[in-house]
Amino acid sequence: NGDIYLSTFAPKQDASMVRELGINMLTYGEYPTVLHRYASIMHRKIFKNSLAGLKYIEKPLFNCLQQNDIALNIGGDTYCYSRPIISLALNKYAQKKKITNILWCCSIEKDNIKGEILKDLHKYTYIFAREQITCNSLLEKGIPKEKIVQVCDPAFFLDMSPVELPVGFIEGNTIGINLSEMVIRGENSTVYENIKKLIDWILNETDMSICLIPHVYNIQENRNDWPILKKLYDEFNDARISLVDQEYNCEQLKYIISKCRFFIGARTHSTIAAYSTGIPTLVIGYSVKSRGIAMDLFGTDKNYVLPYNEIQAEGELLKAFQGIVSNEEDIKRRYVEILPAYKKRLTDAISKYIGIETTEGTFSICDKSLCSGCTACAATCPKGCINMVRNEEGFEYPEIDYSSCIHCGKCRKICPVANRYKDDNQEPKAYAAVNKIDDIRKNSSSGGIFYLLAKEILLKGGIVFGAAFTDDFSVRHTSIENLSELFKLMGSKYVQSSIGNTYKEAKVFLDSGREVLFSGTPCQIGGLKAYLQKDYDNLTTVDLICHGVPSPYVWEKYRDDIRNERKIKSVSFREKSKGWRTFSLKIEYSNNEEDKMLFFKSTYGCGFLNNLYLRKSCHQCAFRNMHRQSDITLADYWGVEKGCSGLCDDQGASLVLIHSKEGKNLFNIITKYAVINKVECANALNENSSYLVS
Repeated sequence: NGDIYLSTFAPKQDASMVRELGINMLTYGEYPTVLHRYASIMHRKIFKNSLAGLKYIEKPLFNCLQQNDIALNIGGDTYCYSRPIISLALNKYAQKKKITNILWCCSIEKDNIKGEILKDLHKYTYIFAREQITCNSLLEKGIPKEKIVQVCDPAFFLDMSPVELPVGFIEGNTIGINLSEMVIRGENSTVYENIKKLIDWILNETDMSICLIPHVYNIQENRNDWPILKKLYDEFNDARISLVDQEYNCEQLKYIISKCRFFIGARTHSTIAAYSTGIPTLVIGYSVKSRGIAMDLFGTDKNYVLPYNEIQAEGELLKAFQGIVSNEEDIKRRYVEILPAYKKRLTDAISKYIGIETTEGTFSICDKSLCSGCTACAATCPKGCINMVRNEEGFEYPEIDYSSCIHCGKCRKICPVANRYKDDNQEPKAYAAVNKIDDIRKNSSSGGIFYLLAKEILLKGGIVFGAAFTDDFSVRHTSIENLSELFKLMGSKYVQSSIGNTYKEAKVFLDSGREVLFSGTPCQIGGLKAYLQKDYDNLTTVDLICHGVPSPYVWEKYRDDIRNERKIKSVSFREKSKGWRTFSLKIEYSNNEEDKMLFFKSTYGCGFLNNLYLRKSCHQCAFRNMHRQSDITLADYWGVEKGCSGLCDDQGASLVLIHSKEGKNLFNIITKYAVINKVECANALNENSSYLVS
């Protein structure tokens, strides 16, 4: 709520970011003469006055500090390498003036916490430690527990800025390598030879490319990370090895790292760029911070951090990296599980200890790349300040109006991605089923079982929710109360439907005691359950085995292009005149014309089946589990001919998976209207790979 100042040793480097953030910059002062420096040293050494001299040359900084201000002393490595003269002076001045002073996101080696440093650390109002090893060391050295706050490094929140990838960089199949002079000691060091052996293995035994990525560097002055990486690049001279040879800022470097498949890094913030974007990472460590961050993320630093000074034998680095490769999927799943809560430590600490509610840009509910667009957050918001807004790809994401937000945190607390339900891994009961009425089956995507389930609810006076076409043939969730309307919800719609207010509508009906059947994708069922926050005996949920949801924008563009000004009368993504297995995309027009083509040969169908325009979260879906949140899962029973030859007439067969007692009860009622065969779940899923995360 006031002016923000950055005091910096590198004004030229920081100038562009300072302007972008709209804050003020102060350059740390220098002693005007050698005499001034010596006089200051004498006062500090003889009279033990850490403010002497510095108070004079840092006058612009100290003049800015008022009693109600908050000072963040950026503490990453402040107390690690040399005597932090300015920090000592700033801390003493802040204590004297009763100014809140926070050591911001630090790592400190245990052996450094002694004498003058220990005394100084006691003066901070709070110490935000970015990993558990530092927290434990501070406690052991007597720093009061109430001063210590464990958080994550703020770099986990760093944005990315797209740049052109280096020539030869294969997105998603490149190994990024960062090295520092901190870990390479001499041309023929063991670490250097290990790096060369690793690169040889990558080139000879894999199809992956390599990108050498400096993170602290100056190409013009040939220093920091640049010389050793340029040396490797020249030494191998291989087309599969690229080198970042331009001066990029941290956001641009994070973008490049995010496009790797694996990452090996020495610089802490290069590895954080990889961690925070879900890239399996091996750290060549040289300090407590790398070990501590890995322990916070994975529960151990073993197999994730290889201390450079412990690399003794040839091939140790290669062996460690092969371990990362073999655990690629487990590591990615771990990121999905841990990162939202891990990052939340810092935002919660800012709210609690600094008194500032964080906004994290325009998205602060869960990791945006994992957001399924379920709308539970928008439906839950007590102030109605979360709106679902389409992005440039046509998918809806929550946007928060922070002028109305009361920071209650309910959106985060109920988000089904940030707070994943526990899968009990119980194998569901599986059935092959077809509706006995051929006309119903013909107009259904598979075996016509959804019709029977929905009909039963409607006959009880209940409500059925599902995806339907709007008047302009976009797709939106809606509710029906009459059997005559059920055709609207039948058939597949290969588009992500807009949920709208249907969660709230469903809750009104449930609270009034009416039976409700809610159908949707697994993430939409997850969103409904998250919004309701309790079980209802009068609710039955039905999801499907989902290939992924395509962009509404792509469908609408395709729809408009193909209709060519004609008025659409009907759309079927699963028209079966040529059979269930070779279904067609059929669009009928009011002038009695039609467009019909095999779905997999249509432009839209080909792109969908090849995952070209699915929502980003679909590629790492949080809802593909053995035991679903739904009561019943419906799908095509691909491979039905292998176990149920009587149901393979090519007009469609349903796979029904029962997850709950409620689902079983409803299914039992409709069995007299269908041909049912009980099947083994594992066999039934052999040709339905979309059921579980592969």
